[in-house]
Amino acid sequence: MNKSKLRRKITSLRKKNFKENFKINSLKLIKFLKDNKLKTRIVGGYYPCNHEIDDLEVLNLFSKNKKIISLPIIENNNLKKLKLKKRSLR
Repeated sequence: MNKSKLRRKITSLRKKNFKENFKINSLKLIKFLKDNKLKTRIVGGYYPCNHEIDDLEVLNLFSKNKKIISLPIIENNNLKKLKLKKRSLR
């Protein structure tokens, strides 16, 4: 199966199985990071679209805790670079 067919198939499955307002559980994520002693100053994320999981609440939580948020910048439908963002995502 080529890449474009695979992408269409996965997008179709997402639409079919998508739950409205599906979000990451912030408390479970923080507990997981603490339990595994994972510490970082930079956190990567994305703006959800096309039935992706909403991670903005978690990114805002990290931002409030003085973490640097790294988001991709898309120009002309091409991923060019990562932008480091230190402010709230609202």
